[in-house]
Amino acid sequence: MDLQSLWAKRLADFFEQMSKYFSIIASSIFYILIIGGSIFIYYYMTLLKQLPTSFPREAVAALFVSIMTIRMRIRTFFKKPDIVFLLAAESHLSSYIKRSLTYSTTLNSFTLFIALVMVIPLVSTFHIVSWTLVSTAALLLTTWFIWVKQWLPTRSSLLIHTFIHIVSMWAMFYFLFSEKWLLSLLVWMVNGGFLYILFSHKKRGFNWLYLIDQEEKNTERLYRFIHLFVDVPHLKNTFHKRTLFIVLAEKAISFKQPSTYTYLFLRLAIRYDQYFGMYIRLTLIGLMILYFVPAKPWLVTVSMLYMTGYQLLPLQRARNEMVRLYPLTHALLQSSFLKVILSLLIVQASILTLFTLFTHPLSAMLMVFLAQAIFIGWFVYHFAKKRWKVSR
Repeated sequence: MDLQSLWAKRLADFFEQMSKYFSIIASSIFYILIIGGSIFIYYYMTLLKQLPTSFPREAVAALFVSIMTIRMRIRTFFKKPDIVFLLAAESHLSSYIKRSLTYSTTLNSFTLFIALVMVIPLVSTFHIVSWTLVSTAALLLTTWFIWVKQWLPTRSSLLIHTFIHIVSMWAMFYFLFSEKWLLSLLVWMVNGGFLYILFSHKKRGFNWLYLIDQEEKNTERLYRFIHLFVDVPHLKNTFHKRTLFIVLAEKAISFKQPSTYTYLFLRLAIRYDQYFGMYIRLTLIGLMILYFVPAKPWLVTVSMLYMTGYQLLPLQRARNEMVRLYPLTHALLQSSFLKVILSLLIVQASILTLFTLFTHPLSAMLMVFLAQAIFIGWFVYHFAKKRWKVSR
């Protein structure tokens, strides 16, 4: 095996596989970015206008950017067979790792750039030289923070390491936004020194199990995003019992043959982490926006319903094809899926509508109710139904 060309081959294979998916979903991503970005900018600027003068803008902006940094990842493209075939050549993989860290840092720079662009309206000053210098330093330090995680022996040490990471990043960007960028570089030097003392005093081997596990999780996240648009055979679904919600679903569905597919789809939506977590998150986000940005509540609720419904569409492909052996018609399968989407959107709409009753005038609540009813009817019986025909 040529170790010098291994990285280039792994990267080429990755892009070749991903390009097949992104060539299909490119137009969908473009429209979602345009629509979602416009809605976000509108409410973001509205929120900024309502902030009091005493609001700690620099501290909150620094916290947001620091949270974005701890969510950054390193791509190694290691695979499970590498534990056997590359373990003996570990000492010769320095070039491979340098390319991996360079590639990951470059990708993470885009994430950091977007985060900084988002907080520019929130802070009072912007100087491109100091911002570029501190951001580059923070990016390099973040890469080091993430890389050394593989050598942390316990969960408690990992939590402490993450806490130090986020506090360090917060301090760096807080000083930057407060026009004390030299203090930011001082924080960077102190953290870099400690990391060097703790992890560079002796030669360490790779934690292959950790690196492979992280690589699989990175790929899984990407597949989950693609799965919102097309079927992804490589996707691994994780699920939990959630007994309470299953019991409530069983009580809501009649024990009759026409309800077979309805019960199966609803169980999938409840037990699969991908759908259940998304449903809960978007509902909570909708409630937070209604509370902090009370303008145009009907637009907020309709936007939340659209994002929820759109991300529930892949649920139709998550079913086990063995259920097609049931002596039930394809029309029943389709109607059951639409019924589940309708039920989930009605529950979410009811929560949002009830919340607006306590935070908005009665007229606003009635408008929210009417807008949601019209949207849900259109989405389920036109938009979702049309997508079912495409993917069956």
